[in-house]
Amino acid sequence: MWSRWLAGVLGVYIVTLLLIRPEDYSDTFNYAKHLVDQRYHPPLAQTNPFWDFGHVLWRPMGYVVWRCFGGPLATLCGGDRLLAAGVALIALSIVAGLAGVVYMFLFAANTTRSPFVAAITTIGYLSTNAILHYQLTGMSYVAGLACQIAGLYYLHCSIAEGRLTLFRGAVSGLLFALSVVIWFPYALSALGVSCYAACVRESEEGPGIRQRSSLLAGLAGGTAAVVMLVYGCALLAGHHTSIESVSQWIAQSRYDKLPNRGILRMLGSVPRGFLSLGSEPTEWKRMFFEHRLLSLGGLLRSGIWKVAWVYLTLTVSVFVLGRSSWGRRHLVCLLATVVPLAIFAAFLFEATPPERYMPAFPLLFLGFSWIMADPRSGRTAKGILPLFFASALAVNLTALSRFSEPADLETGRMRVQALNGRVSPNDWILIQSYQDPVMVFVNARPFSPLSKNRFLFYVAVPWGSAHPELWPRHLAGRVHAAWENGGQAWITDRFLANAPDPAWEWVEGDDPRIRWADFHAFVEKLDLGNAFGGTDGFSEILRTNRNQALLDAAFSLAIPRN
Repeated sequence: MWSRWLAGVLGVYIVTLLLIRPEDYSDTFNYAKHLVDQRYHPPLAQTNPFWDFGHVLWRPMGYVVWRCFGGPLATLCGGDRLLAAGVALIALSIVAGLAGVVYMFLFAANTTRSPFVAAITTIGYLSTNAILHYQLTGMSYVAGLACQIAGLYYLHCSIAEGRLTLFRGAVSGLLFALSVVIWFPYALSALGVSCYAACVRESEEGPGIRQRSSLLAGLAGGTAAVVMLVYGCALLAGHHTSIESVSQWIAQSRYDKLPNRGILRMLGSVPRGFLSLGSEPTEWKRMFFEHRLLSLGGLLRSGIWKVAWVYLTLTVSVFVLGRSSWGRRHLVCLLATVVPLAIFAAFLFEATPPERYMPAFPLLFLGFSWIMADPRSGRTAKGILPLFFASALAVNLTALSRFSEPADLETGRMRVQALNGRVSPNDWILIQSYQDPVMVFVNARPFSPLSKNRFLFYVAVPWGSAHPELWPRHLAGRVHAAWENGGQAWITDRFLANAPDPAWEWVEGDDPRIRWADFHAFVEKLDLGNAFGGTDGFSEILRTNRNQALLDAAFSLAIPRN
């Protein structure tokens, strides 16, 4: 019986893979470049991104797959090493997504004893925007999540079977540690996993904390052993032999990110993990930061209903779980996971991306499954979850459909084509943001020959940066780098506009330290060559004495001490 339900879930997983295409591949091909560089032109050990602290094992895993299957992958990609390395990472992510779906089903089925409920829950899990998007991108998040779900499942089986041994705990710890070394923020769910190991029970007469001491010791020991082993190897590979060197290595993985209005961004971004919001949050930002009022119809069109729908579902679920002893214990475990994630996203790193909240998914969806299986939950609670899952599947399949082409992509395609006819490998192209159509195109269509210059683009506006006021220094540094390497520097003509076009998704006040007028004033002083690419084109920053003096002055800005 279980196998039939699981087969149905896997069928849904395969169908979704065939129907969707990621909105963007984001860092995947940056990782792929690191794999290729490691093989042919390895950087200096201490600055080598191959052993990045935040994803310490992900690139090495992709490297092994790429080296093992390099021949067929190269043939598939027309001999392009970079694309072949990217496909290796994507294949890893797809396999990990499959494993996560299988273990999510087994976890829910073993907890609720209902394969039907487990199937509904797992389909809901794989229908979320975060899972649908990242399982095809070749990024590390789905792989780390699969390891964490497997670890929790094995932990649950150990408790249910009364096998509370050191060895069983160590196996669960090994799986949990794998999630951490694949993406370090999964360590933030350590308290929640520990609470689950200490609190979960099949009945009120289940084993207490003393009987679980060996299991908990094994969990801690297994986790610590794997994390220490992997990070120890990375420290040796990177020649990090001093506290200062290790600190710099860890700091590099922050990418100079620091939250601004973190709590507000977090509250607006949590729903993004469940439902695709597209560019809809731009309208909300304009409402908050530019004080633009929206009509009721405008609010509905802005997608605010998605945020309300997500929070309504979560609120009802918390209320229902709080009515049973199992649910209350589970809420403690979930809270122990969510609080560190919220602190990390809102105050320490960056609150906007949906992957920040994915470590809460295993226990959250287990709670959903329990609500649907518990006869005391009530019809409303049991009905709202399948409806929520169905709406997530519909919204996200529509947003990620491979059979539709966003208008931005065609605009981006034409602009990239115009650029490719002029730029050389030593150039830099300075654009406004990641929402610029050229950046949208190269990130969304990395396998297109037109995306060959993807690494020449530099985003001039540092949203989410710890020191965004240093943008003139960083911009000047890119221009200098182009000139020193015999290349040219190009800049978007958008900055020549007195005010940003609403279509550019600029929101004045989103970060109070960044103003459009400052960029406009800076670019207006530069000597620029003839523009190309139409009204939304590019101009060359000419290598004149005037420009050299302006850029030298910008580059001399002092870097604040953190």
